[in-house]
Amino acid sequence: MRASGRDMQDVVLVEESDAPLGAAGELPDSEAPSSCGPSGPSRARAGLTWLLRTRATWSLVAAGLAIVVATSVAVTAQHERARMAALAGLPGILRPLDGPVTELWRTGSGTGTVYLSGLTGLGARVLLTENAVNGKTDIVALDARTGEDAWRVQARPAHVPAADATNSYAGGANCAFPRSEDAQQAPVVACVVTDETTSVPVDGAGQMLVGTRAHLLVIDATTGAVLSQSPTDPSTSVALLGPDLITGQFAADGRVRVTRSGARDGTLGWTFTSPDPVSTDASGQRNLWVWASEGLIAVRAYGGLGTDGRPLAGASWLLSHDGDVVREQVAGPGDDYNSLGALREGSMFVEATTTATGARASVLTDAGSGRALTVEATPTGARPDDGSLGGTMLLMQSMTDGALLAYDLATGQPRWTGAASGDGGGPPMVLDGRVVRSRSDGSSAFDITSIDGNTGKTIWSTSMKSNQAGALLTDGRLVLVSRTKSTTGAGAVIAAYDLADGRQRWEVPIGEEQWLVEIDGRVFGLSGPGLVAYG
Repeated sequence: MRASGRDMQDVVLVEESDAPLGAAGELPDSEAPSSCGPSGPSRARAGLTWLLRTRATWSLVAAGLAIVVATSVAVTAQHERARMAALAGLPGILRPLDGPVTELWRTGSGTGTVYLSGLTGLGARVLLTENAVNGKTDIVALDARTGEDAWRVQARPAHVPAADATNSYAGGANCAFPRSEDAQQAPVVACVVTDETTSVPVDGAGQMLVGTRAHLLVIDATTGAVLSQSPTDPSTSVALLGPDLITGQFAADGRVRVTRSGARDGTLGWTFTSPDPVSTDASGQRNLWVWASEGLIAVRAYGGLGTDGRPLAGASWLLSHDGDVVREQVAGPGDDYNSLGALREGSMFVEATTTATGARASVLTDAGSGRALTVEATPTGARPDDGSLGGTMLLMQSMTDGALLAYDLATGQPRWTGAASGDGGGPPMVLDGRVVRSRSDGSSAFDITSIDGNTGKTIWSTSMKSNQAGALLTDGRLVLVSRTKSTTGAGAVIAAYDLADGRQRWEVPIGEEQWLVEIDGRVFGLSGPGLVAYG
């Protein structure tokens, strides 16, 4: 009987403590009940002491675990705050989205009444060119918070009869808008406004509208005051470089002339003149573009189109901000590779070319070492790009099958190859060592895919089950896209997907299809009637 009583006490103690045999909470031998000792109140007191100590031990363990978990959560939250703060100044990153977007305001009325271009953020304003169906062209600054006009300048009056509005958008105004970082430099808007056009025949390409009269318009970007208006050749091209104006024109002898001057006072800084003239096509046309990019000024000129529809002879230049020639490319008649640009703040040049086998390719040249690499692909660019793929990785698109290539510039070989993007999709994004892209799945639907930027391995892929409109946008946590159909197959929506795992977080009906754009960290949609702001 005594043995039975001893067994019962042992069972009670094990059940009370829930401690397995041999566990850390087991009693030390010196304090364990003796198999031959007293079995009454003394053993009960010993058991109670052991139970209390066991519970105290587990309480301390639980408290320790709680501290570890809380510390881990705090560190993770701190890391995420630091990550978001670093992304905040990155071009192309949206301001943090706290939930589904809602429409704030919209411009225009009706359908297809205006054509918007430019679309640049400057502080709390959105700058754009508005071309109406009747030929009227306005340069506009909208309050980004309300959509109301901050100022509006008529660049060209209405001139197309309502009954003959076909191609009335032709000409209009080609404008250079200041960047957000230029807001403190007395920014201006410079536009080449086409006042009159005519139709000319183009061998092998039918008819083409060309400008016959134009003027250069310079506007104070802050107040909307017109600073200057002067006649110019319709082929003139302009770009902005801080407070200065870069102007490209053809001289009377056909040579390219590029000048840098003060945008407000016209003070001349320097002039570049091409060594040779650029010929015209059969209709007397030639084309010229200038733009400021990657710490350099790019210039491209060619003599219109040949009978086969391909560009005639031309040339491209990269100029320093002081007007010195950094790089030059000359293209012969029929060559379609007259294209010269810079990457990574001018540390790399990219030139279009044709290989010995006739394949289209790009020549990548390191500006410092002169080392060149020829690949049958073209740089795709990425927006946003946090630089997490390092300096030797370059995303390119194959010129043969459209595949996405991650080129290792150190080895001269692709590190990995992804599927072709198909039609549309926009540029990829690079964040946290991942490449996020959208691509056509070969039918009428697109998918979004997150790829390990170092290995090319797919991290996640989500089908949108509909067409896409516009580029992918992100705030660093969500990926936004405009879909032509909702999840249920109804009307167009803006949908958000988790950047970490690709799961859809929400979708918002938007009525008509819209092309999503990011302007100074804000979400906008372009539709037929005009511009829609979201917040």
